[in-house]
Amino acid sequence: SAGSMEVLGIPTAPEDSKSTDLSSEPLSRTLLQAKYNRVMSLPGAFLDLLLEAYHQVEVAKNLALASITFFAYDLLITIRPEIRHVWSSKWGYGRIAFHFNRIWSIIVLGVYVPVIFSHDVSISRLVCFVFHVEGFAYQPKYARCHRVITFYGYGVILLIFNTTIVMSLRAWILYDRNPLVLAGLIFCSVGGAVACMVIFQLDINRTTIIANPVPSLITGCLTILPRRVTLVPYLIGLSLDTAIFLATWYRTWVLNRTGVRLPIIQCLLRDGLFYYVINCASLLVSIFLGIDEKINNIALGSGYIIALHSTLCNRILLSLRVFNDEMKSSVSASGIGTITGSTTLHDMEWRPAGDGDYRSMNVRTDMVLQDCERQDPPLELTELQRP
Repeated sequence: SAGSMEVLGIPTAPEDSKSTDLSSEPLSRTLLQAKYNRVMSLPGAFLDLLLEAYHQVEVAKNLALASITFFAYDLLITIRPEIRHVWSSKWGYGRIAFHFNRIWSIIVLGVYVPVIFSHDVSISRLVCFVFHVEGFAYQPKYARCHRVITFYGYGVILLIFNTTIVMSLRAWILYDRNPLVLAGLIFCSVGGAVACMVIFQLDINRTTIIANPVPSLITGCLTILPRRVTLVPYLIGLSLDTAIFLATWYRTWVLNRTGVRLPIIQCLLRDGLFYYVINCASLLVSIFLGIDEKINNIALGSGYIIALHSTLCNRILLSLRVFNDEMKSSVSASGIGTITGSTTLHDMEWRPAGDGDYRSMNVRTDMVLQDCERQDPPLELTELQRP
């Protein structure tokens, strides 16, 4: 109507002139539509943001469900060999790492995943006003959302650090427990973990937590994450894993060239390659998702990194335990009286470092089967000393 057009700022013609100036109607309608679009642009943009946030949250929730299902399924199918090969073994770093990886993953997922599906997650109210030139703004003190996100971030870093230490010790075994190799691997692992923690703490302070405008529809916490929080830690982890895998592959290649082709060496290389390929694939996916700030919440908000890393670490540790028990069983069945060593990660006692020739190792004899986990070289290395 004419009144509504005047409110929108569009001039109208007198009533008696409408019959004579019909050519101005298309132009008036065009101006009216343009003005209406400008007026409705703000609610439309807000609605688009809500729909985008809702879509990201739903994708993260579906990926979280898939991750939890994968984690629970692997837990169920490995609980029997875990009881048989891990719970009955002696305590050492291998067993401690296994139990820590299992329990810590359950704790982190148990704390974080329910928040993704929670409605109206509490964050702090308006606590103070800070005067700006543009007007008033507030600085909220984060409550549950901030604490859960911080806990999840540090939980991921600790879990990856534990897995990195496990893979480093496996590479160290191939280098015959050389102290220089151990120092280098520990320095890289600890340095990478500390760097990730520092960067994460700096970025978590720059993370913006947005009050949920429709808590009955959108679940979880709405956050704006810096791009660096999804790129730098994953790049550091990818670099460490690449360095450890290359060290493992190089040592295996050197041993094969010198004629040392043993099952334990092939087992370590096979497990290392399996871990490296799957872990690198997951890290590259996270990096590519983190490049786009609109979808980087999916990379960090689904918990799939926890489920995948936990499964990989447990599978690798369990594989070495099964390998060790199978070797001991084969020795018992064959009736060999000389039991020399173990292939377990936590208590392998190789010969003194510095002797690069595996053929020169001293082998203990007249050992009983029950004491086989406390001997010097791995069992299959004794094959090199037989005439």
